[in-house]
Amino acid sequence: TSELSILQARNEVQFFAKHTKKMFGFVRKLMSEESESKFVKLFDRIEKYENISDNVEVEIANYLAHVNQYKLSDLGKERSRAMIKLISDLESIADSNYNLARTISRMRENKIAFSGAILEKLFLMFDMVDEALAVMKENLNAEEADVDINKATELESQINRYRDKLRVEHIEDLKNEVYTVESGIIFNDMFQECERLGDYIINVSEALAEIKTK
Repeated sequence: TSELSILQARNEVQFFAKHTKKMFGFVRKLMSEESESKFVKLFDRIEKYENISDNVEVEIANYLAHVNQYKLSDLGKERSRAMIKLISDLESIADSNYNLARTISRMRENKIAFSGAILEKLFLMFDMVDEALAVMKENLNAEEADVDINKATELESQINRYRDKLRVEHIEDLKNEVYTVESGIIFNDMFQECERLGDYIINVSEALAEIKTK
């Protein structure tokens, strides 16, 4: 039935979210990988996941479009609309993960090495994004009435505030020649991409929170 089809689509969306969170874990490992062969293998895996994400978005969208041709309850319609909105953001999360991986690859090719202080800042941003992804995944697995939009919003705000802080410090560090311009560009690209990731992540929880269950 159409209602059961919506539940099946929801299962696929939950798998999609798990896939994008796992992909971010690969990005974090890539940042610390010293072996060239392991780095290439991990980067190829991230690229493969990004390609899979493109296909999964299209398949779920087509599936929901087909289901919407049949009779659905009001709740079923709201769930379908929410999923159509959030699968685009899940695919954008995968894109951002791939963008981060490419930036790390560029950093490696140019033999750029960050100081311990810069790495500490990046890893703190990674921790914030990872926590935001975990809350997004929890919200996707929860009943609509149990979606924790407040926690999701607070984490997104933390990421934004930290991005702003890093941006101010970055400008000062460039002036004071704490690192080279080339290193600064890589650093800037990475923390800005993390902030974009945070935007896509909160969009998913917001789409879920808009579903009216009563």
